[in-house]
Amino acid sequence: MVYGHQLGAAVIYKFNNHDLDFFIISPPALVYVQDPQDNMTGADPTKGLNSYGVGSNIQDISTSFVYQENIGGDAKGGLNAPSPTTGWSINIFDHPAETYTINLLGVATGVCDLSIDALYVNSLDIPKITNQTKILIANGMNKKIQVTFDPTNKVLAINPIINNGDLLQDTQIACSLGDISPTEACEVLESLATEIEKALNDKNTQLEAVELKLYLIILNRLHNWGGEGYRRNWDDLRVRPECTPLRNKDGDHTIFFAKDPSYSALELDVKMLLNALPKKRNHD
Repeated sequence: MVYGHQLGAAVIYKFNNHDLDFFIISPPALVYVQDPQDNMTGADPTKGLNSYGVGSNIQDISTSFVYQENIGGDAKGGLNAPSPTTGWSINIFDHPAETYTINLLGVATGVCDLSIDALYVNSLDIPKITNQTKILIANGMNKKIQVTFDPTNKVLAINPIINNGDLLQDTQIACSLGDISPTEACEVLESLATEIEKALNDKNTQLEAVELKLYLIILNRLHNWGGEGYRRNWDDLRVRPECTPLRNKDGDHTIFFAKDPSYSALELDVKMLLNALPKKRNHD
């Protein structure tokens, strides 16, 4: 049995064996979870969120519970000022092995920090399983993440669904947030993401793999720029005309960077797209 009190009060709940917990801060996204039968638990997508990320709960998955918390600030005019963000926690208790779909509906531009924890009653004997994933999102976007939890074998697997065009959109979001610089770096990554989208449409997996790997090389170099032992120029990519804008910036003391959390979100996009490519045969 699950016990709980809603917004503004302490939550007390218990489970017999295990608890699967999803947590994000809203905005930038409204979150709800679907089970294999399309039952939903989380924020009601038909009612949306207010500007502080507060919304209406929906709890259709059996033995599930939703808790949202907006901790107000100092009193203004005799009233507590709402926090600009609201924490959303979705708990699913004592289910067998299942695959769930997390839905993130963008209500603003930003990065969702999604935390997924599997907790067990015998927590002293079995450590908590934790996964933290960063997802770029913008107003009106819909991102989905598949989560498979096998409580018996202690396996928690996360699989963000990256659709064609998502990498380009996410690159543009990261640049709009100021997490990638200079402008030329954004232009090169956006151009590569466009070529990757075209290769995917054309089912040219060989070209897609080449362009994804180049994108990842550039992204990682931007992220590690200035670090000890990391390359601080683009000379090795002189054979790639796409990188000419970057090479042209080498000599003017330009500061290159790709900052978290956008870096981690883009890196995940690329790795998921690479993992989706057909595996080479052993004799290739």
